[in-house]
Amino acid sequence: MKNKHITIITLCAVCAVALVIGMIVPVSGVTGEKFLSDVRQSYRSASLVVSGICEDTLAGGDGSIVSRVRVDEVIAGRAEKGQLLQIKDQLEQGNEYLLYLSNGDEVHFAEDQHRYVSVSAEPFVIVEDNVEYGGSTHSLEDIIEDMAEMDKTVTAHGAVYSYDDINALKEASESIFIGRVMSVSHLKNTRFRSQEGGSTVEKTAPASVVTLTVYGSVKGALGYGSSVQLMYVPQSVGGMTDGATLEPVSRSEEDIIELTEGDTYLFFLADDPDAKQDYTFPVNPIQGWVKVENDMLAASDANAALAGYDTLPQLISDMRK
Repeated sequence: MKNKHITIITLCAVCAVALVIGMIVPVSGVTGEKFLSDVRQSYRSASLVVSGICEDTLAGGDGSIVSRVRVDEVIAGRAEKGQLLQIKDQLEQGNEYLLYLSNGDEVHFAEDQHRYVSVSAEPFVIVEDNVEYGGSTHSLEDIIEDMAEMDKTVTAHGAVYSYDDINALKEASESIFIGRVMSVSHLKNTRFRSQEGGSTVEKTAPASVVTLTVYGSVKGALGYGSSVQLMYVPQSVGGMTDGATLEPVSRSEEDIIELTEGDTYLFFLADDPDAKQDYTFPVNPIQGWVKVENDMLAASDANAALAGYDTLPQLISDMRK
C-alpha cells in the first residue's frame, strides 16, 4: 500500500511538470522563445502591422503572386479598417493573417493600390484567438501585448548629421514647414532604440514631446492643420556628425534655439525612423527649427546652413529654386 501511494504521488508530480512544460513550450515546431523572437524582429522591420482576411490571389504582370487582403484591424502604422491591401506574397484565400508589412514594388496590374511585402519568414496565421507560425501556436493577445511593450521604447536615428549649406539641409529633410508650437512636455527619461554599426543599441536619455500644428508646407506631404509629435532629445547635440566630411561636430545644448509654446518656427524634419510610431525627429537639435517672427528669422549662431539669411521669404525662395 505504501509503495502504491508513492507511485500515485510520483505520477501526479510527473503530470504537473508535463502540464507546466506544455504551457511554455509548443508541442511541435519552433520553441516559444524563437516564436517571440521572430515576432519581435518582424515588428521592428515592419512599417505596418494589420490583421486581415485574404480575399484572393492574382498573378502580377511581372510573374509574381499578389494576394489581396481586407484589413480587419490596424495594430500599428497607417491604414484603414476595411482597406484592401495588395501584398506580394502567396496567401491562402479565406485564411486570416497577422501581417508584418513594408512598402513594396509596384503591382503592374493594380495601379493606385496599396502595395506591400511581408517582412516575416513565413505567414502568421490567425486561428480563433491564436497565431500559428512555424508549426507552433501562441496567443494573439500575448503577441499584441508584447508589441505594446516594445512601443514603450522609441525608435531613433543611429546617427545625427549637421549641414553647412541650405541645399544639403533641404535635401536631408523629409519635411519642411512653418508651424506653431502647441505644447512642450517636460523632459523625462525615455528609452530609445537605434541601429548603429549594424547592431541594435538601446539607451535612456531625457526627452520632450513637442506638439506642432502645420501652417504652410515647403517640402513634404504635411498639409495645413496637420498635427505633428516632435521628439526633442537635447543630448543628441553632443553626438552629431558633419554630413559632408563625416567628422564629429562640436556643439552644446547652449547652441539650441528654445522651443516656446505659442511661437512660430520653420521646421526641418528628418525621415521617420519607424513609420509605425507617432513621433518624428528634427534633422538635428541645432538645425531642426528656426524661430519666425514677422517674417524675420532667428537662427542659432551654430546653424551654418542659414548664415546670411535674415527673412523667411528669402529663405523659402532659395529653397524652392
